Amino acid sequence: MRILKFEIEKVLKTKILWGLLIVFLAFNILNIVNMSYMKNDVNLLNKIIDKVGLEINDNSKQELKVFSENESLKAIEIINRKTNSNFKTLEEALKILNDTSKFSQDELDYIFEASIIENYYLSIEGLETKYNKIDILSKAEETVAKLNLTGIDKKLYLEGNENFAKRLEEIKNNNENMTFFFNESSYGMHRNLFKDILENIFVQGVIIVLILTSFLYNYEFENNTSHLVYSCKKGRGEKEKLWASIICSIIFITILLVIPLSIFFTVFDYSRVFNSSIDSIFNWGSIWPHLSWYNLTVKEFLILNIGVIYIVNIMISIITGIFSRKFKNTYITFFVFALFYGIIYLNPSIINFSFLLKTIATFTPITLIHNIQFSFTLFSTVIPTKYFEIITIILWIFILTIGYKISSRKFKKEDI
Repeated sequence: MRILKFEIEKVLKTKILWGLLIVFLAFNILNIVNMSYMKNDVNLLNKIIDKVGLEINDNSKQELKVFSENESLKAIEIINRKTNSNFKTLEEALKILNDTSKFSQDELDYIFEASIIENYYLSIEGLETKYNKIDILSKAEETVAKLNLTGIDKKLYLEGNENFAKRLEEIKNNNENMTFFFNESSYGMHRNLFKDILENIFVQGVIIVLILTSFLYNYEFENNTSHLVYSCKKGRGEKEKLWASIICSIIFITILLVIPLSIFFTVFDYSRVFNSSIDSIFNWGSIWPHLSWYNLTVKEFLILNIGVIYIVNIMISIITGIFSRKFKNTYITFFVFALFYGIIYLNPSIINFSFLLKTIATFTPITLIHNIQFSFTLFSTVIPTKYFEIITIILWIFILTIGYKISSRKFKKEDI
């Protein structure tokens, strides 16, 4: 226990790690500040939900229609009065309205708020129709024909899509998609949170974990104390370094997550949409809506992904520990890890001769890092696989457990 304490202190007293952490936090906070220009427009959805509720049904549609019409009429009245015009619709007024100098800031805010409320109401029918027209199997057949898939590739790809087609029917039948969420096509809040914030944090965490773990494992070799420390059996013990690297990784990852996310959720009020379905019709990207294998709320999806961030970074710590024990040099460890990372990251894009092998190549922690916004969805991997994240995590826990045991056993017998 005493050795573990010293190992942790060794890491926590390393200034470069705290300096790097501050740089990453500053970058993430700046990223959020750059998004904050649209906070008033985004947060207006909370006003709608307070008025009509979170679920989209006949009653809420009717209530939103009345609410939207009343707000639009008031906005049109302001515009007509200020411009001596006779506009009949808010859409018509906004298209022609160029000179805003006649309006106070409060009046302009009210007009644009009314237009956003109207946009949410008018979007429902179109999004609902688009959602109901999604045909997973037809798209799959098109992909098979386009890529000329045959044999096992075709069989597995079609089976995966058939399984998700059943899930899509379940989403529609249970009205899981019929909840309000920030309009993704207008604001891109799902991408902002999971791609621009969480994926950045994920990668930053990997860098910090790589540095702190290699520093910890190579410390004795690079400070010329290895002959003294490792000359006895206790000195060769791996348990303290393993737990120290994991505990310190968790500490730094937690700081990386808590500060930016606290600021993000202060700027953008998610309090009303945390219980919205992640598969909401409003969570529609450039081509497809978000299509999840599981019935998840926004809050549950966020928690699951944060869990994945912690698990994968612990895996990165163990991988770095194995490399460090092999090479006993921080710079070589960095180089080998970068090579390992690059090969695993590029493998799926290089393998073009087999959809099956391409899919197998994605079952890695690196894929989980760079695919976080599509976790637990139809788009997690090449051949749709419901348990992709679970299989990947279990598989790599098994691989790394065996790898670390072999590395540790070998190190204990090495001639230092």
